[in-house]
Amino acid sequence: PLRHDGQWREYDVRFSVAGRLTHLRIDPGTAPGEFEIDWIRLDHEELHPLTIEDINVSGNRVWFSVRNNDSTSVEFMESNRRYNLDGHGSLQIDQPLSKNQPLEAISLELKTEGWPTVRRRIFVHHPSVETDWIDRPLGEYTLRVASDGSVARVERQGELISVIGPLVNEEDAALPHLKLASRETALRFQGDGISLVVSTAGNEVSISVASQRPCTGPVVRHSGSLEQGLLAGLEYLGRGERSSSTLDVETDEHLRFAPDPLDVTMPLMTYVTDRATVAMTWDDTNLQPLFATPNFFDSANDHYMALKGTNIDVTIRVDRAPVEETIAWAVKRRGLPPLPDSPRSVEQQWDLCMQALNGPL
Repeated sequence: PLRHDGQWREYDVRFSVAGRLTHLRIDPGTAPGEFEIDWIRLDHEELHPLTIEDINVSGNRVWFSVRNNDSTSVEFMESNRRYNLDGHGSLQIDQPLSKNQPLEAISLELKTEGWPTVRRRIFVHHPSVETDWIDRPLGEYTLRVASDGSVARVERQGELISVIGPLVNEEDAALPHLKLASRETALRFQGDGISLVVSTAGNEVSISVASQRPCTGPVVRHSGSLEQGLLAGLEYLGRGERSSSTLDVETDEHLRFAPDPLDVTMPLMTYVTDRATVAMTWDDTNLQPLFATPNFFDSANDHYMALKGTNIDVTIRVDRAPVEETIAWAVKRRGLPPLPDSPRSVEQQWDLCMQALNGPL
């Protein structure tokens, strides 16, 4: 969209052309006005030949399926290993799991000469691995926060309900090194250019992230069999349904795991499972929500929701309420926007209705 503010601005427009491009036409708007073009650059883009198609966590290893989408062979490096993948071929590359922390980051980087590096990272949660936990009451549940600020667990009498992890992580980087600065009412963690605050009240968890760089967090991974799911305005899921399916939308718009924030009608994501209900609401509606069940982000069978941004303030509620009650909870917290002015009086509205019944308007 054009910004009509009288300032010089740069616009990037991606488009595809069947055959050879011979002409370029620009229609810079539909309303009267003046415009100037200082320069135009036309770039040719190609898709990277390598893609990481599938990830499987099995035993003590993570397996990445790599495919060459080109018709010619591609040579690439991964760590210190060199591969040559035939045209349209595929192979499996594995990474070991150390299982020395509750939450482990596993990355794969494919370096090809003349191309950007292809990266994929997942986080694997190890339920049996313990660490130095800080416990906080959470209604009938307990919130257990790792003292290094990496991950938290929601438990009920020892049963794992949800994992909040990572609590925060920077894009294309390892988990930040956080130091516990305070453990009074709220847990405060500090790192290089990033801070994290975690507190509980009743059955709600409040998490605040302030970062100098783009980050993702908190990442909620809810356990159990799905009964209901909600990404307000985009997804309403019933028992056992998958998000971003083609049941209601058959075009590419069915992919709603990272929607435009403008398409989200209110800041609310919810999962209801046979174990509990977990709901997330946030303050800044410009943040990027992430929503996927099952969790393909980490190749896991849990239910994923998170936010992307630099300053993130989130409230997470854990209870056993249905989706409808979480909607009422979110509305009560934020309120509804004021109603617009009525376009006509009650009498005028009835008169308009009668005119429609008696003939075309």
